[in-house]
Amino acid sequence: MAARIGRLRLAALATVVAALALPASGQASYSRFGSDLTAPANMVEAHGADSAFWSVELQHDIAGTAMAAPAEGQVTELKVKGSVIPNPDPNAPRPMTMFHFQVLRPQSDGTVKVWLSSGAFYTPLGGDPQQVNSYRPINLCVHKGDIVDFNDIGGSEWWWQPYQGMPFQVFSRVPGSTTNFYSKDNGTNNGDQWAPAETHQGQELLMQMVLATGPDSTDTCPGGYSQHVFKGLDVRARQSAILRTLAREARVRATCPSNTYGACIGTLRLDATVKGRRLTLGTAPFRVLPATSVNVHVGLSATTVRTIQKAGRIVATATADSHDDRNAATWPIGTQSKTTSTTVTLTPDRTLKAGQHKKPRKRRHR
Repeated sequence: MAARIGRLRLAALATVVAALALPASGQASYSRFGSDLTAPANMVEAHGADSAFWSVELQHDIAGTAMAAPAEGQVTELKVKGSVIPNPDPNAPRPMTMFHFQVLRPQSDGTVKVWLSSGAFYTPLGGDPQQVNSYRPINLCVHKGDIVDFNDIGGSEWWWQPYQGMPFQVFSRVPGSTTNFYSKDNGTNNGDQWAPAETHQGQELLMQMVLATGPDSTDTCPGGYSQHVFKGLDVRARQSAILRTLAREARVRATCPSNTYGACIGTLRLDATVKGRRLTLGTAPFRVLPATSVNVHVGLSATTVRTIQKAGRIVATATADSHDDRNAATWPIGTQSKTTSTTVTLTPDRTLKAGQHKKPRKRRHR
């Protein structure tokens, strides 16, 4: 058994999924699937070898898919109701209540294949048998239709009558629910493939999953892009831009955030209020690569340049309507768009000479 636990620990270290147990927390905006956890934890499964359980029918089903993921994404939180029954002998060695969550991928021949395994988690030993505990694995990715199971490490050396292994009381007697079961010493690791050894009628696995998708899912998982949520073109706030009067352009400094897919693409517009009137001073297209700062050259008309020269300077609003390049995304996703704005002070590099502020007088013909 010690060698098997060692292998499990090594597998947990080597797995692509790390794990960390955290206090219960809700993510109401995310979808949930699995048991609604209303049934009492009143059934025990105790086996000496590694054992996997997954529901195929749930009487108390949230999403109507049992343990199968209703969409692709990332399982960010799992809740399990129940505990491990402690040995009444105070001198007995303390058992290891380790378990893992796994992603099982259904195969065409009716078997399932272990696609991913989480890091190690621990079911509470004793305490309130109806307690609900939350766990947060990292990068537990699923495709639509993948099954999430509960995988314990058995425990033949920790058994006591009437149990033949570690007694996990995380099941309920529920007519209409059905749970599949498979058990084999060191036989439920990543890459292993098997058909259920037994189907337990009237048994519900008290486990619930939270599924994050799209912008709430890591880009490691299918369809996820939480690290690449588009922030829009970052126009440097409260900058002073020099108006090049001969070129009739203002150069506005801006940066494309480093996490952007492909580029920041769009149009920059300068607006200002002059003598009580809201005017558009000029617009310019841009395409800025991620983590790159550039000057966006905004062209202005001769009349606008003269107006700014008369004023000496103008505080304008710089508005960038931009989107990312979806063709550069890790997964097929839609284009992300965002509008950002800030104030820019426009100062002409040449002022009007004396007399140029006034319009030339028309000559009178005698």
